[in-house]
Amino acid sequence: MNFYDKHFDYKNNVLKNKIGLKSSSELEIFEAKASTIRLAELRNKKIAKNLSMKDYKEIHKYLFQDVYDWAGEYRTVDIHKGNTSFLPCQFINKAEEQLEQSIQLFFSNKNNSKEFICKELGKILCDLNYMHPFREGNGRTQREFIRQLADLKGYALDITPNNDLYMIASIKDDEILMYEALKKDIKSKKSIEKNKFKNEHEK
Repeated sequence: MNFYDKHFDYKNNVLKNKIGLKSSSELEIFEAKASTIRLAELRNKKIAKNLSMKDYKEIHKYLFQDVYDWAGEYRTVDIHKGNTSFLPCQFINKAEEQLEQSIQLFFSNKNNSKEFICKELGKILCDLNYMHPFREGNGRTQREFIRQLADLKGYALDITPNNDLYMIASIKDDEILMYEALKKDIKSKKSIEKNKFKNEHEK
């Protein structure tokens, strides 16, 4: 196990950051604002046709480029949140290989039903969450990556803050609960466009 964190300011008990903030509360506020702006920018960009774990790292790098020098780089220490321990850092590269396979199988499968998409994305999301490869910003990166994966299969999936099932599934690492959580927020892009067309012509 690696206990020394080169990205952590032990004197001030805060992650080292580009703007030199010494308060964790101030850093949290700045990080939230900066990543929200970058997320809005990212959602206006075209999604690559064949997403991979390389794109996953690029999403993190884009979202947190204003906050951390190490944005887009995997952690080199073991981390936990509350009573939840995440994948030991020495196994991250192996986990990345396995997730790469899951992602490519997801794309190669011709089944585009809502049930299949939610089931497979639920598995990928649980694996990403347990992997927790970044020192900070894992949740936001996971949700955006999953959104992009769903988009390429013809679905709009924006996991909302009030989706309690998503939080419970993440904490419990429960694929069945994650499947149910994704079903709450997923919508077919075709049905969205159909309803939009219908509403416009009823005005």
